[in-house]
Amino acid sequence: MYKGPVLEVEMLSQMLDDDARARRIRKMVDAIVRRGTCHGGNEEFEELCRQEGLRAEDFDQSDIDEIQRRLDRY
Repeated sequence: MYKGPVLEVEMLSQMLDDDARARRIRKMVDAIVRRGTCHGGNEEFEELCRQEGLRAEDFDQSDIDEIQRRLDRY
């Protein structure tokens, strides 16, 4: 069974999702660094998301872990 176009669409969709995730994470890391504090709770994170035009609901635990890993480098 040939699944060429379906597979291509799925791969493209995954690439776009990965790119959007990377941009969200990068934007939050930059915003947190500009703010000058790497510590904060959920309310602070949600407020920073709003300020950056993002939605806290778009971040899952693996995103939060990646943000923390990147912040640990600073």
